[in-house]
Amino acid sequence: AVCGWKPSSRYVVSASLSARLRRERKADEKTERFNRMLDVCVAAEDFLGAERIFQRLVKDRSDVPNELSFGLLVAASASVRDLCRAEMWLQRFARAKLDPAIRQHPKVTQSLIAAGARSMVEDEGM
Repeated sequence: AVCGWKPSSRYVVSASLSARLRRERKADEKTERFNRMLDVCVAAEDFLGAERIFQRLVKDRSDVPNELSFGLLVAASASVRDLCRAEMWLQRFARAKLDPAIRQHPKVTQSLIAAGARSMVEDEGM
């Protein structure tokens, strides 16, 4: 020990917690970047691009899609009137046991209603 200083177990635990928090923050920031790219695809009505970005998000094991990621995929599908694909993403969303309130996200709601699928917005039981 230098100058009589020894790392305490509290310091080691704190360093471990700090490292874990940094990893979680980095993963959250990465998910946020992917979600921004998904949002651009929704605006461009490019559901194939949105699905490719989502696949990259899932492939990167350090990160997981969140409710907004699934919601933006639904919105991208609905924006090109592909209601079967939008319904498939809603079902996957339900199987992942994520918060069903994402159906009420403005982008999801607007896209589904514009595609003529108001019932998919209101149907929480999928």
